[in-house]
Amino acid sequence: MLKIISKFFLFCTILIITTSCARNNDAQDMIFDFYNQYLSSSVEETDRQNLIKKYCTKNMLETLDILYSFDDEEGLIIGIDYDPFLNAQDFFPIENIKIEKLKENKYKVSWDTQNVVILNIVQDKKDWKIDSVDIENLDQIKKDVNEYWNKKGKDTPKVFSK
Repeated sequence: MLKIISKFFLFCTILIITTSCARNNDAQDMIFDFYNQYLSSSVEETDRQNLIKKYCTKNMLETLDILYSFDDEEGLIIGIDYDPFLNAQDFFPIENIKIEKLKENKYKVSWDTQNVVILNIVQDKKDWKIDSVDIENLDQIKKDVNEYWNKKGKDTPKVFSK
């Protein structure tokens, strides 16, 4: 009986380790695929928005509506003036992208000594998706954007989460 229990325990342990490794690879593959497509020189802006919708959760899409908030009437950037997925203003070719798991569902994406992005990902049904990007002062940015639109008597425009 003890041998059966030991074998069962060993089998369960191997199964758990195998499943964890597969998920980790799937998550890293998703991140790599996202960046590969996102930065492709052949991708138009509308295609890039569709990629974001495909690879991001509802939470991230709602955050992007705030971060990319722009007042067309005033010609003002209300949110941020850089791309949170790149931590930069301009698109550029990335070589030698590195994806490092920091802890459960948190990954560091880097491609040179200056460009680092921390992604928080979750599993949505069977697919991994980007749930948030670590941005300094994110709560303050969200507060400022919401206050701006409240003063104008409008809701934050929806681009991604509509």
